[in-house]
Amino acid sequence: LGLADLKRSIRGCSVEESIDLFCLGPILGSELGALSHGQRQRVNLGRAWIQGGSVLLLDESLSALDGPSREHVAQLLKLRRQRNLGTVLVTHEAVPPELANQKYMVAPNA
Repeated sequence: LGLADLKRSIRGCSVEESIDLFCLGPILGSELGALSHGQRQRVNLGRAWIQGGSVLLLDESLSALDGPSREHVAQLLKLRRQRNLGTVLVTHEAVPPELANQKYMVAPNA
């Protein structure tokens, strides 16, 4: 998909758009248990995008992705941010500054 398609798809999309957006075509029809962690993560992200909504809650959604997939999802999250659509991203990893308006760190005994 091109940038214009991504911008149109950023808040809710059809199943077909989600398949394209998250490169799910090659794994269609596969059993979920047979997929790698990264493939499962892309399926979960695709399902979330279909649901749409003004706020997405993503729990460790980038952790199992390979580099190119992580960059692709980061680009989608940047577009959500530019459109003032909320995303709560829970992660144990450093978040690039362009992905967040605000960051909170929770540490034990802090």
